[in-house]
This record gives sequence, structure tokens and C-alpha cells, in this order.
Amino acid sequence: SKNGTLLLSIPQRGDGTIDEREIAFLQGLGAWTRVNGEGLYGSRPWSVYGEGPTKIPRGRAGDAAIPFTAEDFRFTTKDGKLYVFAMTEPSGPLAVKALGLDAPNGRRVARVELLGSTEPVRWRQDGAALHLEAPTHAPSADVVAWRVTFQ
Repeated sequence: SKNGTLLLSIPQRGDGTIDEREIAFLQGLGAWTRVNGEGLYGSRPWSVYGEGPTKIPRGRAGDAAIPFTAEDFRFTTKDGKLYVFAMTEPSGPLAVKALGLDAPNGRRVARVELLGSTEPVRWRQDGAALHLEAPTHAPSADVVAWRVTFQ
């Protein structure tokens, strides 16, 4: 969402193989990317990179998980669609403030779809936010994404 790149560090054993933990990580990343890759590959940053209270520490990344909240979102855009990534697996209603009709980038939403799911998305938009109901079954672990189409 900030026009960034991803660097993976997968340690190898002396014989060039990788251990089961690394294999499981890569398989999980591959499964997540198959579901959400549409919002990544060929996408561009949106006018707002994201929103939410969680501050990412500057400097070298550590191994500690970042404690994202249900208010943390990241955005990308591609082919006139906006992709909204919830930075933690949703368990309740979500409010995307950057997509409120009164927000600086506020535009009327026509359709919202959950990537990797045929489940209809329950949503509504008002001046304050785009309100999303959490899916009954998340199609991917941790971070889930919605495709937003504007009128």
C-alpha cells in the first residue's frame, strides 16, 4: 500500500534444504496469496495508504508480531477497483473511515466483495465510514481483503 516490496529471509541448512517450519510458512504465504493476490499483483497505492491506530516501529523489523487492531486497514487500487485489507482477522463489525461519504476521498460505493469467497458481504455506507460485517468464514488467515467498486 506504500509502493513497497517484500523481502523474505528463508534460512537454509548446510545441504541447501529448508526445515519444516519454513516450508509451512511458505505454504501458508502461497495459500494466502492465491486468495488475495488480486489486490497485490499489478496494484498501485491509493491516495491513502491506510488507516488505524497501530504505529509501525521505525528501523529494522523484528520477529515480534505487530498487534494490529480491527481499526487497521491498508489500501491498494487496480483497474478502477479499491482493495481494502483488514490487518487482523475480523470478528465483528468493521468501519473503514477513509471510505465514508464525508471523507476527503469519499465516493459512493456500488459493490463490496470478499476476495476468495462467494459469501455475500453485508455492508452500508454513511458519512462516517464504510461499515462491513465480518464474514462468517474468512477465506484466508490473518489478513482478509475486500474488492470495492465505486458508482
